[in-house]
Amino acid sequence: MRQALAIFAAAAAVRAVYALSLAGEPGAFMIGDSAIYWPGAAAWLETGEFSRPLPDGGYVVETERVPLYFLYLAAMRGLFGAAPLAAVLGQGVLDAATCVLIARLGAMISPAVAWTAGLLAALWPNMIVHGGLILTDTVFLLPLTGMLVCCARFAASADWRWAAGAGLLCGIALMVRIVVQFLPFVLIVAAVGVVLYHRKGWPAAAFAAAAVAVTATLPATPLLHRNVTEFDTWSLTSQSGTHLLYWVVPLSRGDGRSHTEAAAALESAFRARLAARGLAQDSLGPFAESRQQRELAMEELAKIPATRLIAAWLEGAALNLGSPALLQDARLRALPRPSFYETAGDTLWQRVAAYLGAGSGAFQAALVIAVGGAVAVSLLQAYGFVRLARDGPWIALFAGLWLLYVLVVSGPVAAPKYRLPLEPVLIPLTAIAVVDLWRRLRARASVAA
Repeated sequence: MRQALAIFAAAAAVRAVYALSLAGEPGAFMIGDSAIYWPGAAAWLETGEFSRPLPDGGYVVETERVPLYFLYLAAMRGLFGAAPLAAVLGQGVLDAATCVLIARLGAMISPAVAWTAGLLAALWPNMIVHGGLILTDTVFLLPLTGMLVCCARFAASADWRWAAGAGLLCGIALMVRIVVQFLPFVLIVAAVGVVLYHRKGWPAAAFAAAAVAVTATLPATPLLHRNVTEFDTWSLTSQSGTHLLYWVVPLSRGDGRSHTEAAAALESAFRARLAARGLAQDSLGPFAESRQQRELAMEELAKIPATRLIAAWLEGAALNLGSPALLQDARLRALPRPSFYETAGDTLWQRVAAYLGAGSGAFQAALVIAVGGAVAVSLLQAYGFVRLARDGPWIALFAGLWLLYVLVVSGPVAAPKYRLPLEPVLIPLTAIAVVDLWRRLRARASVAA
């Protein structure tokens, strides 16, 4: 308990100081999809429904996103008014709890790794920076990390209650970000495998799998009920078509164009396709439009050689693992700087080189420092994984499968925020490396003395 309180207090203080340091910066807490979440929370308060405002002053039912982050923001707006700082400070408290859970994951290795992982999490730039933005990531990371703790406990004990906890927290995380939509199926299969590995028999395995299935479904039930009754679909959101057609396809092609140019060409092709089929885009419902987009996207992906698709996924993994989160800080965003997605190039390395050479001198200096730090930490994580694989191969397998799942699901779409689901594993790996190297240095120093 003392460890948990100390880590929580340190993490909460760091995040509060960071948020308050941004309070005077115009628009410091807003970036990208913040323009969906912040007004959407206000719309929910005004209408009493999960909706978003329209430019003409009306409202439309929200179907592209899941509801829990909107609910969080609506609660903060209801309590404190239209003050993004209050929402960000609240996120800092939630993130501090996530740091405690990361320490619990580290405790599976040793007390020293637990302390180190917790303190590293308290100071981790990716968590701190995204906690200071009106985005889903911080609220998403808390139940996700709790799920990983439950999974680890279940793997060690095969107790169905840990499986049920993992399923419930996975369902809660799913209602914050749709990225874990495939994970309940993975957990169901894993539950059967874990119980059988512990030789508890098929009845116990079936019960654990059922516990995961039921608890993972519960948080999504209200949204599924609305979508089935109002839109005649079992899909959770209408976002998949947009994501596949305007993000996955252009980033997979690697044809040298910027993202905006490639996405605009696909938008024209989509409109032409609808016209040829006698369909009006304005008259399509959100889920019907998503189905049309998804169909075109799958056709376009089928035209891309398999080697290019594999390369795109590997490039996305490299960027997600190596992108420095500090570049998302509002003060660095205010510097004259390029957009990586708008940087043209035939290969990833051409785009990286062009990006590194653009922007102001201050931005380039910050970029070099941030990238250097990211590379150094990645090397520590690789070392930590090797040490873990030697001393705890089953834990290393669990960690490696989680890293693989997140990187495969993220695909060619890359940004520091897409690495956040990896941090509950990457931070303990860093802690393992730090503890091991510190002990080696002390041993050498004592020998030398």
